[in-house]
Amino acid sequence: MRFRSKIIMTYTMFFVMVTFLFVGVFYFINLQHLRRREVDSIVSASYVRVQIMENIVRDMEQVVHTILSDSAVISSFRVFSDTEFESLEEFLFCESVSTIQSQINLFGPSNRFYKIIAFNRYGFAISNRSFLENVLINSDTTQIENLSYMNQLLANQGRGILVGLQQQNWQTMNDTFVISYAVGVEYSNLGFIEVQVSKQALDDIFINNEMHYSFLFLTSSKDFFYATENEYLQTESIVDLFQNANEDSSNGVIEIIDENGRRRLAYLSHSDTFGFYLITMSEANVRGQLFLTVLPLSLIVLIGGVIVSIIFINLTSRHLTKPILQLQNLMENTQLANMITNDPLAEMPDDEIKTLYTAYKSLLLRLDKSIVKNEQLSIMQLQSQFDLLQAQVNPHFIFNVLNVISNRGVILDDDITCEICRHLALMLRYSTNTKDKFATVQTEINYVELYLSLLKYRYENKLSYSISLASEICNNNLPRIVVQQIVENAIEHGMGELQDNLHIEVVGKEISNGWQIKVSDNGVGISEDALAQIETSWAKLKEKLSDNRHSVELEIGGMGLVSSFARLFILYQDNFEMEVKPLSSGGTTVTIKIIS
Repeated sequence: MRFRSKIIMTYTMFFVMVTFLFVGVFYFINLQHLRRREVDSIVSASYVRVQIMENIVRDMEQVVHTILSDSAVISSFRVFSDTEFESLEEFLFCESVSTIQSQINLFGPSNRFYKIIAFNRYGFAISNRSFLENVLINSDTTQIENLSYMNQLLANQGRGILVGLQQQNWQTMNDTFVISYAVGVEYSNLGFIEVQVSKQALDDIFINNEMHYSFLFLTSSKDFFYATENEYLQTESIVDLFQNANEDSSNGVIEIIDENGRRRLAYLSHSDTFGFYLITMSEANVRGQLFLTVLPLSLIVLIGGVIVSIIFINLTSRHLTKPILQLQNLMENTQLANMITNDPLAEMPDDEIKTLYTAYKSLLLRLDKSIVKNEQLSIMQLQSQFDLLQAQVNPHFIFNVLNVISNRGVILDDDITCEICRHLALMLRYSTNTKDKFATVQTEINYVELYLSLLKYRYENKLSYSISLASEICNNNLPRIVVQQIVENAIEHGMGELQDNLHIEVVGKEISNGWQIKVSDNGVGISEDALAQIETSWAKLKEKLSDNRHSVELEIGGMGLVSSFARLFILYQDNFEMEVKPLSSGGTTVTIKIIS
C-alpha cells in the first residue's frame, strides 16, 4: 500500500471513530436531557390531573352536602329509609319520596353528573333522571347487599367513599360505566346518596390525543378507581407493579414494565384531600424518539464528514507527500555528474523530510569527496608511474649497481662507501614503491633520516640536523615522501649563499586538536614575494582539486611545497593546515598540522 493511501485510510478511520464518539456523546447527553424534560413533564401533568380529579370529587361531595342541608329532606329520609313500599302507586305518591325527588331534581340531568341517586336498605331508589325511565323499584333486597362497595359504605359511618369505575347498578340493560361518590345519611341509618360521573365525561377531560400520557387513579385503599386505558380494568395487581419497579430518576419517577411488556416512565402522586392516588405514565419511547432524531443527523454528519475528510485528506496528503516524491525523484535521477548540482532543497518544507534530504545530501557530499579522493590518489599513482618511466632507469638495475659498488667497498675496506650504498638502496626502495600510497609517520621520518645522512656525506660540516618524534604520533598516516620534499626544499633554498653551517630540525609531536610535524632551518630565509606566490599556488591548487577532478594531474608531478600541499589535501581535505613562516633570526619554518 502506498504511503499516501495509508495516510488517507488512517485519517479516514480516525475521523469515523471521532464521529461515532461524537454521535455517542451527543446521544447520551440528549437522552439525559430528554429524560429530565420527560420527568418534569410527567410530574407537572400528574399535579394538574390530581387537581382536576379533586375538583370533580369536591363537586360530587358538594352535591351531597347541598341535598342534605335541607331539614325537610332529612325528615323525608327518616320516612323513606324505614318504608318498604308495597306497590308502585304507594312509592310514586309518597310525600317523602316526592320531597327527596324535588331536592335531587334541583341538579337535573347534566354533563357534570351522570346520575344522582338516593336509595334505602330495601333497594328502593330515587334518581334525578326522567321519572319513568330512571326510577328503579326493586323489592329484592339482596341487590343492596351485593353492591361491591356496600360493606365499605356501612363501615365508614357517614363518611363519603370513592367507588371505582364499574357498570352503573340502577338501570336495567345499561352498559354505562361510572365512578361514584357515596355517603350514608346519618351514619347510614337513614339511607344512602350516590353521585355518579360517567366514564365518557372523565375521558373527555383526561384523554388528550395530543399528549402521550395515560392516567391511572387508585382509591385510598389502592383499589382501581379510573384509568384512561381500558386494559387497566383487568389490572389486579397494580400495586405490585409499582413495588417491583426500578427507580429510574429523581423526583419519584420510576420505570415500570406493564403487563404487556412495555417499559414506561411512571410517577405516583397522592391527593391529601381525598386520599386517592394517581399513577401518571408516559407512553413516549424516549430512546426510540431520540434515536429517530439523532440517527438522521448522525448519518448526515457521518456522510458529510467522511466526504469532507476524504477531500481534505487527499489535498493534505498530496501536500505532505510532495517532498517525499521530490526526494524519490531526486534519488532516482541522481548520477555522478549531478550529485552536487541537483538541489531542490529550497522547495522543501522545514520538517523531517527536509532533515532526511539534508542527511541524503550530506551522504552524497561525502560520497563525492571519496570519489574525488580515490580519483586523485589514482592520478597520483599514475603520475608517479609516469615519473618513473621518464627516468628510463630500472630500479633493479640501480640496486645491482649499488651492490657492485658496495662489494667493491668491502674489498677495498671502505666502510663509508658501503654505508652510502646501503642508505641509497633503502631510499630508492622506499621512493620507487608504487604499491603503497601512504606511510606511517615513523616510516616517513626514517626515510628523511636516510636522506639527511646521505646529504651529510656531501656537505659534511656545512650541514647538521636533528630529529625528534613523539611516540604518540608514530602510527599516524602521511602521503609518502611529503616530509622529505619539505626537507629537500629547505636545503635547496636554505643553503644559497650561506657561509655558516645549515641546521635542519624536524620535530613531530601532539597538539591540543591533533598532531603536527615542523621542519625548521637557519638558512637565508624566504622573501615576502616568494611566500605570497606559494600561498597563491596553494589556493589555486585547492580550488582545482575541489572543483575540477579531470585536470588535477597537470598540477601533480615535480617536488616542493606545492606537491606536498596537493598530497596532504587529497588525504585530509580541510582537516589539515600547512604554514610557511620566516623566522626573525633568519631561516624558515614549514609546519604541517593534522586536525583530528
